[in-house]
Amino acid sequence: MPLLRREPDNENKSAKGDYIQHKAEGGERKLTILSTGSELHLAVQARDILQEQRIPTAVVSMPCRLLFEHQDTTYKKAVLGTTRARVAVEAAVELGWEHYIGLEGRFVAMHKLGRLWQDR
Repeated sequence: MPLLRREPDNENKSAKGDYIQHKAEGGERKLTILSTGSELHLAVQARDILQEQRIPTAVVSMPCRLLFEHQDTTYKKAVLGTTRARVAVEAAVELGWEHYIGLEGRFVAMHKLGRLWQDR
């Protein structure tokens, strides 16, 4: 997996459960992509494509949703943004993401990860 955080920083960004990995650029945030772990670099690649199309998109890394739930409302709003356009990207587990993507959000996953090997 590619190295995504290259800036020197002594802050433990995961301590609050999540953080903005990449900010939206070129105007007000239109889309938020939420991801974690090995899928995070895919979210960043998608963001880069959307930014090229002039769609200001932020990527949020969510390594611990439990810690995130203990943060105050101001922090949560700052990280998740005010846009209702949200997408969660994870390999297989959709459970719990609906809380963050909302009714209008979408979930992107490979629901049959184990099955791919059986089909060969």
